[in-house]
Amino acid sequence: MVVNNDILIPQIAELLRQGKIVEFTPRGQSMMPTIVGDVDSVVLARPTKLKKRDMVLARVTMQDAECWVLHRIVDVNGEQLTLKGDNNPHATETCTKKDVAGKVIKVRRRSPMHYWWRRVRRFWRCKMLNAQRKMQNAECKMLNIENGNQLICKQNQVLLYVHSDRNTFS
Repeated sequence: MVVNNDILIPQIAELLRQGKIVEFTPRGQSMMPTIVGDVDSVVLARPTKLKKRDMVLARVTMQDAECWVLHRIVDVNGEQLTLKGDNNPHATETCTKKDVAGKVIKVRRRSPMHYWWRRVRRFWRCKMLNAQRKMQNAECKMLNIENGNQLICKQNQVLLYVHSDRNTFS
């Protein structure tokens, strides 16, 4: 059964105010690939502490109309929050902490896309960690430069300059 968001979301907000934990399937594509609309579901709880990168259900004003969004916090400035969907390259919304009805505590993935996304994320994480390790564990390298002179470098920092004609160091 599909229920209109204008009816469902205020009911969810009321249950969250009562301290209940609520699970529902959000609509839309603004949180792709984290949440696939109409497929994945989210588990919400009453927010206690809000910080950057949390996903929240909040009431915002867009084009002189109030609506509910399930977006990620991208900035916290006192009581003011800036929200943005993962799939929205530029659009942001603002609200106050009082406008936040719930915080996502779990995403239940039912989309086959998430299996693929998890593998891609794991691949890139491994690549980035390996690159970081190589940078940290870099050995001294000897670079030949013009006139037979050599530079001995470690992590892009010159440790020693060797003059070939005089066998001296500087």
